[in-house]
Amino acid sequence: MDKCRSMNTSKAAVDRPIDGAEEPSPTSTKDAKSRSEPPPTSTKDALPLLESSKTKDDPIVFPWMGIVANIPVEYKEGKYVGKSGTNLKQEWIEKGFNPVKVHPLWNFRGHTRYAIVEFKGDWSGFMNAMAFEKAFELDKHGKSDWNLERCRDDKLYAWIARHEDYYSQSLIGNYLRKNGDLKSVTQIQEEKKRRDSWLLCNLTNELEMKNKECEEMKKKISRTEAFMDDVMSQKEEMVQNYNEELKMMWDKASNQLHNVVREHEKSKMQLEARKQQLMLQEQEWRKREVLNESEKRKFEHQKEMNERAILEQRKAYEKMLKLAEDHKREKEQLHNRIIELEAKLDQKQALQLQIER
Repeated sequence: MDKCRSMNTSKAAVDRPIDGAEEPSPTSTKDAKSRSEPPPTSTKDALPLLESSKTKDDPIVFPWMGIVANIPVEYKEGKYVGKSGTNLKQEWIEKGFNPVKVHPLWNFRGHTRYAIVEFKGDWSGFMNAMAFEKAFELDKHGKSDWNLERCRDDKLYAWIARHEDYYSQSLIGNYLRKNGDLKSVTQIQEEKKRRDSWLLCNLTNELEMKNKECEEMKKKISRTEAFMDDVMSQKEEMVQNYNEELKMMWDKASNQLHNVVREHEKSKMQLEARKQQLMLQEQEWRKREVLNESEKRKFEHQKEMNERAILEQRKAYEKMLKLAEDHKREKEQLHNRIIELEAKLDQKQALQLQIER
């Protein structure tokens, strides 16, 4: 392997992938210490990478993307076909790298043996991407190993997309420029801080506005409750006055009717007594058969007067009944008028309550 790393990387390769996918560039040899380290199995193992000044200042494609090379392909029906992105994604998820998407690159010949691995655009995605690259580097299948064309084997090679990949005139470069930006980790951190600051400011302002709206709503509720208390007091007072007035009317009407009935009964009894007396006198006069003309006229006159009194008494009774009927009708009209006034008051109170709101 050391002998392979010392060879010129610009020399043509016999197993180069399908044209147009990548333009490889030479890199330096690996550090001996890095080769002895075990590959990271989680994002926790990649945390020190974020603190590296070199990693923070080097441009890197964002959202984080990895490049996979040397994907096995077969020539079928005039085109190259290879392993689907879904299968590769599932394999790397099981290894803890958690890619979001694996996008194989295709051209007019079919599968180019390259694929782009996309990770989440947050810091967990960054850690997964770094761990992904580190695992391939420690397995001697990183980008520098890929550039040693004479020493390649049949395994996959992978690395994180950076400056030279982004600006390469190939399918890889086209995809990266179309779907990502070239930024340093420091720039991304500053942008995230600005977004977080802006979001915090907006949330603070919104919270203040909500608090003001809440206070205003409390004031409106307080005013509405006071208004409703006043309305209920007025209604209770009105109902009480109505009940007292209705009771007074009932008492007055009852007393008047009782007095009329009593006077009627008294007059009726007097007239009946007078009638009986006259009848007795008439019987007595007829028995005597000594009635003279003057007494007869007097008797007829008294009889006529008594009949008139009876007629007047009947008219008075009918008038009393008509008076009672009129009193009942007036009472019903008054009751309907009070109900109408209550309805108008309710409508007025509802309108005032709507205006208050």
